[in-house]
Amino acid sequence: MIDQFFDKFGNTGGVLLIIGIGILFFLIVAFILERQTRKKFPERPKSADDEDFFDFDDDDN
Repeated sequence: MIDQFFDKFGNTGGVLLIIGIGILFFLIVAFILERQTRKKFPERPKSADDEDFFDFDDDDN
């Protein structure tokens, strides 16, 4: 299966495509797991060092 990417896009394009798909896959997984964690622990108070990357203003804290 991986050889098809290299044949179609060449060595550099195939590698970049596989890396891009991997990064996109892990971002989607991280997004889904973050949403599940926020639903599981809604009473957790926010601290000053919390990241706001996945903050969608759905917290009332």
